[in-house]
Amino acid sequence: MVIQFKKAIFLNFGYSQTVETLWRMGTQIEQHWQKKTTRQALMALFDAIDFLKDHTDSNVSALYDELNPLVPFFTEQELSLFSMKLERILGKELKDQDFLISTQDTTTEKGTTHQVSLVLDNLRSAYNVGSLFRTAEALGVNHIYLCGLTPSPDNTKTSRTALGSDQWIPWSYHESSEECLAILKKQDVKIYSLETADTAIDVNTFTPQAPCTIVLGNERYGIAQHLLTMCDEIISIPMQGRKNSLNVGVCGGIALHTIIKNLS
Repeated sequence: MVIQFKKAIFLNFGYSQTVETLWRMGTQIEQHWQKKTTRQALMALFDAIDFLKDHTDSNVSALYDELNPLVPFFTEQELSLFSMKLERILGKELKDQDFLISTQDTTTEKGTTHQVSLVLDNLRSAYNVGSLFRTAEALGVNHIYLCGLTPSPDNTKTSRTALGSDQWIPWSYHESSEECLAILKKQDVKIYSLETADTAIDVNTFTPQAPCTIVLGNERYGIAQHLLTMCDEIISIPMQGRKNSLNVGVCGGIALHTIIKNLS
C-alpha cells in the first residue's frame, strides 16, 4: 500500500475532489490496516491534511480547521471516526458490504448447526437475501432454500451483502416454493411461516419442533395463501408500536433466534 501526493497537485483540487481523495486515502488504509506500510500511509494522509491550510480555495482551507483536530491518530477506531467525518460531508450512505470483513471469519471453526432451515419465497431484494444469509450462518441454520425469483448468491449484490457467509452455509434453488415445501413435508420437516395473520401464534410463546423450516415471504405481499395452507403453524412477531411489519431481514433474524432458543 503506497499513498503519495505531491503538494502542488493536491492544492489544485477543488473542495469535492479534496474531500473524496482524503476519504479514499483513509478507506484504503482502513482496508489494509494490518500491513507493515500502514504507518507510512498514515503519515502521507497527515501530510495531505496539513496541505489544506495553504489552499487558495477558502472552503478547502476551512476544511483544515475541521479535520486538523482529529489528527494524528494511530488506532483503527480513530481512523474510523475520521472516515465517518468525511462520509458525512460527502453525504455517503454505506451498505453492509462497504464495511471491513474481519480476517478471523475464514479461520474460525463453525459452531453448532441446528436442525433449522430457511425458505425464502420470492424475495425481491438481493440485499435482504444477503443479509439473511449472514444472519442464518451466524445463528447455525443448516440450509437455505431459495424459491421462485429470490436472488441467489450468484447475484453480485447478494454475495456482497452476505460478506462470505454464502460460502459457509448450504443452499439450494427451487423453481417454486410449493415444490420446496412438498419435499420438506416428505422429509417430516415442520414448516412454520412467519406472517402477520390473525391466527398467527406469538413466536415468543411458541414451542417449535425439530427439524423445522421458517418460511419468509415477499417484502411487499408476504406469503401467498395457498402456501400458508401447506404450513404446520403460522407464527408472528408481536408489535408494540403503530407499524405492523418489519423489514424481512430483521424479521428473519428475530424469528430464527427465538425459534432456535425455544427448540423442544
